[in-house]
Amino acid sequence: GHFLVSALNEMIFLKSELGILTDKSGKPLKDYRVAIENDELIITNSEGDYFAYNPQNIESQRVQETFFHEKQTVIENCLFGVDINPNSVKICQLRLWIELLKHTYYRSGTNELETLPNIDINIKCGNSLISRFDLHGNYSTLPLVTQQKLQRATREYKDQVVLYKCMNDKATKKLTRENIARIKDTFNQINNPTDVDYRKWKEVEAKSTAHFTSLRFDEDKDGWNKQLELLQAKTDTLREKYEQKIKTFYSNAFEWSFEFPEVLDDNGNFIGFDAVIGNPPYMRVQTIRNSYPKLADKYEELYKSATGSYDIYAFFAEKSLSLVKESGVINFIMPVKWTNATFGKGLRSVITTNRAISKIINFGSYQVFDASTYTGLQWFQKNSDNLLYLELDKNFKTNEELNHFLNTVTNNNFHQIPSSTLAENTWTLSNGTIMSILDKLNRQPRRMGDIFDKIFQGIATSKDDVYFLYNCTTEDEYINGYSKQLAETVRIEHGLVKPLLKGEDVHRYETIKTNRFVIFPYKLSNNEAVLYTEDEIKEQFPFGYVYLKRCEEVLRGREKGRFNVDGQWFQYSRKQGLMAEIEKLIAPEISKGGNFSYDKNGDFYSTTTIYGYIKKSDVSENYKCFMAILNSKLFWWFLVNTGTTLANGYFRVKPNYINPFPIPAISGDIEQLLIELVDKIVEIKQLNQRLDYSAIEKDIDKIVYTLYNLSDVDIAIINSQID
Repeated sequence: GHFLVSALNEMIFLKSELGILTDKSGKPLKDYRVAIENDELIITNSEGDYFAYNPQNIESQRVQETFFHEKQTVIENCLFGVDINPNSVKICQLRLWIELLKHTYYRSGTNELETLPNIDINIKCGNSLISRFDLHGNYSTLPLVTQQKLQRATREYKDQVVLYKCMNDKATKKLTRENIARIKDTFNQINNPTDVDYRKWKEVEAKSTAHFTSLRFDEDKDGWNKQLELLQAKTDTLREKYEQKIKTFYSNAFEWSFEFPEVLDDNGNFIGFDAVIGNPPYMRVQTIRNSYPKLADKYEELYKSATGSYDIYAFFAEKSLSLVKESGVINFIMPVKWTNATFGKGLRSVITTNRAISKIINFGSYQVFDASTYTGLQWFQKNSDNLLYLELDKNFKTNEELNHFLNTVTNNNFHQIPSSTLAENTWTLSNGTIMSILDKLNRQPRRMGDIFDKIFQGIATSKDDVYFLYNCTTEDEYINGYSKQLAETVRIEHGLVKPLLKGEDVHRYETIKTNRFVIFPYKLSNNEAVLYTEDEIKEQFPFGYVYLKRCEEVLRGREKGRFNVDGQWFQYSRKQGLMAEIEKLIAPEISKGGNFSYDKNGDFYSTTTIYGYIKKSDVSENYKCFMAILNSKLFWWFLVNTGTTLANGYFRVKPNYINPFPIPAISGDIEQLLIELVDKIVEIKQLNQRLDYSAIEKDIDKIVYTLYNLSDVDIAIINSQID
């Protein structure tokens, strides 16, 4: 309700500013000043005194009546809302009534207050993402009588809504509500001819009918009957599927095609809104699928933005494009992550196809709205030639500071990005100065994606408490480690475990070590991890087998019994990250600054919080050379300006953010120099973690800057931002 109340007061304020705030006779309120403070209307007279209603004063009565009816007009004709939560709908209706109550007045010559109008009908409950009827669907395939029925119902519905809004008599109001419900039921009884499941049902039904009338005297009757039974059974199945969909998916569907008659023409065609504003919910696909698996399937069928590990807010942006007029504007408070995240590919495709992104104010890591999600203000408008982009460089501690910024910022403060340069691949959005440096970097011949053959996450067991062993000690051919599952120390054969790293174990340039191990029920053969048979584990690793048997019930019960398979109940949930025994770089997924380290012999396995980086066979440079670049200030600056912000200066270090990083040609001399400097840092850290090696890192940064041909001005900008 807050959005609509704010919009109401803003529109009244704008009418006052434009000199078109007038009383019922058309006379403007020119001796009054209207302002907004904390979303509240503040009315003062020409002397600066606050307005206070006095029904005994003619001028005061005129002002009070004017604000009441102006608010009523805006609420009834300009503001519409939809929410899936009925309580939110009631709260919004109540808040709008309260806004009217602030300016209700006594009827002339009486002690009776003006009756509040029926403004509740514009605020409705439903799932705004799901509709039975297409907004711009072609219903010409419906029988003519049904088309005429739709048109009559639409006209009658519009008349009843107008009647309801001006109705004061309770009995007539009740009757009008019943008429509206009856007309909506008429819409609900009409099947949507564009629905895929409805079409399939009717196609098979038509075949069944045709077959029923096709029997010839010389035809095999048994065969004919069998075919008829098959067609009738299939017809019944498809009809039941369609009817079930109506009861489930469409039980709280919101029918934009007729719910708001104010945006329909006389023939019932949807015209569209001038503006759509909102703060859509943030919910990842995993949450939707866990709670509403069939609804997730439906969303994926309906929305092109349902790509990858999508977030539901993308659907609201896509849906809104069909709700506004061709010149309409959409303004959302929502995460900016879709612009450069893998899951945003679908929405980026929808947006770029329509050239529909016009402005973004990215809040970055600043929590402007006291939310845990990193958001921004985003404007969408079809056929936009440019995207205006601005990223905050400071936090706003009060709403007043934020409002002042939003009211004073101009297009000159934004970096202009041609819409033609945006596509479905990830977007790099920054201000002009940063973009010029990024352009320099992008002149390099290679990308990090050309260097690494594989960038992989660590192992996913789906039951770490069983597989992970802590505070381990080695004793001959065994390791002794603490099992969280059993809450005791257990003994396992060395051949059934691997050294295990977690994100906290990996730091820049440090020699890798760990006292954790993971039970690894696989044997490596021909570059492939093959699950041991149960008999092999029992024979070769008796201590390990006894331990796994003690945890068998838990392992079989993982993921709702998916691993309740004889002979395989001890396998991991997926095989990714099993081929870790190879030379590689490793780094935690979430990091503050580059934290790349070098696993020379491929000794270590890791959890899913770490990524491993394996070079392509034709890349000649040494791993240490790339470790120096990935731990440099320049790489971190690139990630800060192109990656996904987390709290307290942390960022995600994932393949889709690393692969675009440009890589220059590196001479043998420069490569050797970088290796020597890396070796010095590693040696110092081995001797004493407290020794200062910052001077060597500065030498590495200077070399890296030189490789990319950056100017002193560029370097100063990078250093100031990272320092």
